Amino acid sequence: MTFSDNVGINPRFFDAESSQSILPAIDGYLNFSLVSLEVAVHPVANLLASNISQFIEYAKTQCTYPSNGLTRDESAAIYLYTMEDARVYRELNRAIQRETRVELKKWFLYLKLLHTALDKLPSRQTKIWRGVNRDIVSERPEAYDEERIITWWRITSSSTKLKVVKQFFHEFGHSTLISIDCRNGKAIKTFSHFPGEEELILMPGTRLKVTDSILQGNLRILDLEETFRYEEKSIQLPVIGFKLKPGQPLTTTDTYLSLLSNKQTSKFPVEYTNISSPTNLPFITTQTSVLGEHKSLQQPQNCYKVDYNYSNGSKYSGEMCNGKKNGRGVFTWSDGDMYDGEYKDNDEHGKGTYTWSNGNKYAGYWLNGQRTGFGSYFWPDGNKYEGVFKNGAITGTGIFTWSSGNRYEGYFLNGNRHGKGKMTWTDGSSYNGDWVHDKQEGSGTYIDSDGDMYKGDYRENEKTGKGTFTWKSGDCYEGDYVKGVRNGRGKYIWRDGDSYDGHWKDNQRTGKGILIWLSGNRYEGYFLNGNRHGKGKMTWTDGSSYNGDWVHDKQEGSGTYIDSDGDIYKGDYRENEKTGKGTFTRKSGDCYEGDYVKGVKNGRGKYIWRDGDSYDGDWKDNARHGYGLYLSVDGDQYDGNYRKNKKHGKGTYTYAKGNKYIGEYKDQERDGQGTFIFSNGEKYEGAFRNGDFNGFGKYTWPDGGKYEGYWKGDKKHGHGVRFWASGGRYDGDWVNNEMHGMGIYYYKNGNRYTGGWRKDKKHGQGTYIWSDGDKYEGGFVDGVKSGRGKYTFANGTTTEGTWSNDSQC
Repeated sequence: MTFSDNVGINPRFFDAESSQSILPAIDGYLNFSLVSLEVAVHPVANLLASNISQFIEYAKTQCTYPSNGLTRDESAAIYLYTMEDARVYRELNRAIQRETRVELKKWFLYLKLLHTALDKLPSRQTKIWRGVNRDIVSERPEAYDEERIITWWRITSSSTKLKVVKQFFHEFGHSTLISIDCRNGKAIKTFSHFPGEEELILMPGTRLKVTDSILQGNLRILDLEETFRYEEKSIQLPVIGFKLKPGQPLTTTDTYLSLLSNKQTSKFPVEYTNISSPTNLPFITTQTSVLGEHKSLQQPQNCYKVDYNYSNGSKYSGEMCNGKKNGRGVFTWSDGDMYDGEYKDNDEHGKGTYTWSNGNKYAGYWLNGQRTGFGSYFWPDGNKYEGVFKNGAITGTGIFTWSSGNRYEGYFLNGNRHGKGKMTWTDGSSYNGDWVHDKQEGSGTYIDSDGDMYKGDYRENEKTGKGTFTWKSGDCYEGDYVKGVRNGRGKYIWRDGDSYDGHWKDNQRTGKGILIWLSGNRYEGYFLNGNRHGKGKMTWTDGSSYNGDWVHDKQEGSGTYIDSDGDIYKGDYRENEKTGKGTFTRKSGDCYEGDYVKGVKNGRGKYIWRDGDSYDGDWKDNARHGYGLYLSVDGDQYDGNYRKNKKHGKGTYTYAKGNKYIGEYKDQERDGQGTFIFSNGEKYEGAFRNGDFNGFGKYTWPDGGKYEGYWKGDKKHGHGVRFWASGGRYDGDWVNNEMHGMGIYYYKNGNRYTGGWRKDKKHGQGTYIWSDGDKYEGGFVDGVKSGRGKYTFANGTTTEGTWSNDSQC
């Protein structure tokens, strides 16, 4: 089975016939439970298409994945409503039009399902259109006085497209085109059998205020504005649908019930009078005026056609009655202006075309010599206006098209765009919203040629007030504007997820605000021209943070930085780096207070370790460098020079136990010339290497002993002279602190030994001379004479032989 999409005139958008009796409120159906669409339609199936079950099945196939939280049955209830051949709309509103509600009760299950579906849809605020095949204002003028409130107790379909509604007017005589500024319309395009009709539904109980009414030939244009729903304020009377009987003044009192409950809400009297005879009712003939006032059925007397030439060069050709231009005629002025149309009592009145000598042209309706009603105005430069005129001025709804292609559709006042309207430029940009005296003023939506969109307040053609700007790229700003730029408070969200919420000036972040990166990094503080500037706190996702001064998006001034390990720096910054005075405290307990340059310790500063050690002195590139004083918690102290965190150069190291070194250092070790003083009074003066006595040096003992010579590894090594306090002296070779090699030993008693030594003992060949003149020349082993030798006595006698253990064998 297929369903036609071409239904010609859609009856949902106009009333082919309408009851003229007072319609009571529709009440009670909301108390019913929700059922399936099949069950809801069953009580009225005999009124609908014979194959209604197939319509229902088809509607459900079109609503497989409903949106806005609707169930499949709810969305299909809307779809079935839009299928003309199913006869749902026709029969439902026929039941609604009846004064008795007996037949309508059969529809309560379907009404409950449809009302639930519509109630879930978002409300739209826009202009919509519908029609009636009669001039309803002429039938009941008192019911449509300006500012009058009327209530529609029906399901009302309208379209946002004027052309959808206008297509049927040529088929009728007198008709009414209703323009409604609605605020609670329910758009059903997504659920409609005819999505191209842009259909909106007004819920039962909708209240409308009459804002204007103009008659243009057989066409009445009635402007309405939605005010509030019946359940919002229910002490107004519905005035649509009265049957007015000539000669019978009517006073009636009706009880109106809320749409949502059975509780009586109000009683209110209304009186309808001034209906004395049929001749007082509005009447239209083929020669009707634009206001539709009464004309006699008999033709007026003294009417004739003329061709008249005036002395000033003007001329008139057309109908006249009683000496005045009445009816159809053409007037040509001497300056070239020309009017071709209807007259009344010498005034342009009715439909006519005025052409100016400069090329301007107006074609439309006139009233008492002034352009009033619907018409078209053309300028020689190609500009064109089509719409409503009032008292000669462009006032009402219309379309202005510039020769450039720019176009405005909406309301006008005295030739200016005024009220709601949409302006479209040839570059693709557009503005849809409020206008005051030809300027964008109020609220509106602007879409530029790139697809970027602003929705919000305007003042004197510029974005001023609250607004939302959405870029095609995905960026979005919501907040305050002044004269077209972001000024005040607002939130900006970038397409990558970054966001800023705070103050703005001249489109730049300026003032206090919060900037959050997609990564989770966050800054809260002050900005200037888009940059962090002033006091502010930056927090990184690793847990580190900086709280302090900023200049042009850089840490500048003073601040506190806490890293992810919990270490804290508090001090000066310059261009994002620690520079100046600062204090760095580690979570471990270490602390530095002093100078920084570009993020590292440079200059003068004091470092205190958690164990109590401290250094106070010069720094370079985060290392002790230059002069400084190091104090150890155990009592040691170094006062001297450093290089790259190591003692280097001249310095004095004082040990807690009393030792002291004064001299040169290299790479943390004693190296070069220095003096080491022991706590017991011993002292070494000389060369050091890698921390040890090494090279030539002098060692003295408190008892007066001393050593002058070479050292290696803190030991006497090489040639040196040892003086004992007892008077002995050794001048010779040393190895590992022992006399070893060749040397001379001078004894206190005058004896002398010259020869070989091994481990502090005479060993090898040597000569021992006694102070009394005796002398031994020969071998020694472990300090005693051993081996071949010669002994010479002081008197000159000698003996030679072999010696063992200091005795001759």
